[in-house]
Amino acid sequence: MRLSEVKSALADRSQRDVPIITIALDAGFGSLGPFNRAFREAEGMTPSEYRARHLTDSGIG
Repeated sequence: MRLSEVKSALADRSQRDVPIITIALDAGFGSLGPFNRAFREAEGMTPSEYRARHLTDSGIG
């Protein structure tokens, strides 16, 4: 599933400098709006919040 791919990329320390829009488009989303809505609905937070939380939990933040 696309969101699973995105979540993996957002939590990947080696991709921390890759823009979120790039990750979303690479996963098959056509634009930022629908991606943000789908992500927020599934995860209860924005992609930026998810990334910050997971990179911090990994000792990067």
